[in-house]
Amino acid sequence: MPYLFVYGTLKSGCGNHRYLKNAQFLGEAEVEGYTLIGVIIPYAVEAPGCKVKGELYRVSQEELEAIDQLEIPAGYARVEVEARTPWGAYKAWMYAYPERRGRCARESYNCE
Repeated sequence: MPYLFVYGTLKSGCGNHRYLKNAQFLGEAEVEGYTLIGVIIPYAVEAPGCKVKGELYRVSQEELEAIDQLEIPAGYARVEVEARTPWGAYKAWMYAYPERRGRCARESYNCE
């Protein structure tokens, strides 16, 4: 089963978390080399020397494909990243905004 790193509206307590209702929550994680831009909805963009904080899940292929239907039409691309946790690193998928680079801006998103 694939791993998925989420940082925005897919996080626990946020509006799109329902897509992860059957996923296994593994814990808090960080991804280096990205930052968050956007005011209402966050977008991860490549940014060397920066990091994004979020949550790591184990998801089914079907869940991942359902989330693709949500995120890809909105302009995100699914990219493979290394999600670091206190107990190790995982190869995981993350939805990022392609073809744009940024400077360090925000590390985390709070949907409340």
